[in-house]
Amino acid sequence: LNNLLSYFFVIIWIVGLTNALNWIDGLDGLAAGISTIIILTFCCFYLSNESWDILFLLLALCGSIIGFLRYNIYPAKILMGDGGSYLLGSNLGIASLLGLTNKEQYFGLINNQNLNILSINLALIIMLIPIADMTFVILNRIKNSRSPFYPDKTHFHHKLLKVGFHPRKSVMIFYGLQMSLSCIAILISGLKAKVFYICLALIFISLSFLYIFN
Repeated sequence: LNNLLSYFFVIIWIVGLTNALNWIDGLDGLAAGISTIIILTFCCFYLSNESWDILFLLLALCGSIIGFLRYNIYPAKILMGDGGSYLLGSNLGIASLLGLTNKEQYFGLINNQNLNILSINLALIIMLIPIADMTFVILNRIKNSRSPFYPDKTHFHHKLLKVGFHPRKSVMIFYGLQMSLSCIAILISGLKAKVFYICLALIFISLSFLYIFN
């Protein structure tokens, strides 16, 4: 992309993901749990590329979320609110963009020569759930001649509740889908098998903590 389109894409990407994480925060532990799995997936790519600075920042954020999840899973004692979901969404958006550049050019222009950590198609696969949910909701509201930002209950998690799923089971379904997407992204990325097993281990450890806490 040229400079103008690159800047436009970056703004849309970060603002869109920030909003997507905010909208998906409709069930106890949903946004925080999905963010944890996404962050652990990103960590596999940065670990493989030895980008230690971003890796340690993401692990610190992941540890904070896991500690928060102890009190956020159903029935939640505390909620993250808009401030928490905005923080997670913006950090995920920025972390995925940093993966498009090499270690020496974080603040340089995005170009094809620097796609050596995380390509944009893999980032789309990893974060498909919040992106698809936001896209579906916006298109559905426009179809019904309403504002794209008009609140309603047409999100994916609302549909699961309407079908009859318990809130906790609905969240676990999303966790399973997110883990599947993360594994697919890692498998098609060509990372070493060792990194793939590390990713699975981190995900199962996180889920074990959730099971122990509640």
